[in-house]
Amino acid sequence: MTGLAEAARTARRRLAGDRGSLTTYFVSAVPAVLMLTGLVVDGSGQIRAMQQANDIAAETARYAGQSIDIGCATTGAEVDVVPAQARLAAERYIEQNPADVSLTDVSFEDEHTVVVHTEMSYDPIFLGLFGVGSKQVDGEGTSYQYRTDAGGEEYDPDVGAWGRCRSF
Repeated sequence: MTGLAEAARTARRRLAGDRGSLTTYFVSAVPAVLMLTGLVVDGSGQIRAMQQANDIAAETARYAGQSIDIGCATTGAEVDVVPAQARLAAERYIEQNPADVSLTDVSFEDEHTVVVHTEMSYDPIFLGLFGVGSKQVDGEGTSYQYRTDAGGEEYDPDVGAWGRCRSF
């Protein structure tokens, strides 16, 4: 028994200088792990917010792109987007959307293409503990309106029999 008691005393003497060393390790390691977790969680959250801003912008562009000159479209003429109606449609769509997103711009590349820009904010979860504030993310969506023939191919009414029609 004395041999075992002597071994225990020797082990205690050897480990006496290590007292509290794990505390120092954990004090330095826990904030680093929290920051890495924050980068992963909040980074993916910000990417998700960007995807949502892009999705809503694309939906808004498609909705606004339906603001076509119906009188011309029903006669078989080229499908043109009416800019004033498309802007109003985009504003209505954003107002009805439950996400906290704002419409920053509605532009038109030509008579067929609507481009919508949106903006929303992302509030970090973990990195907020370290003073990182809200981030603004932007989204962009484009809609192109065209008419197809019976085979699904886009046709050019300027070349075809129907021609152009402008009532706006």
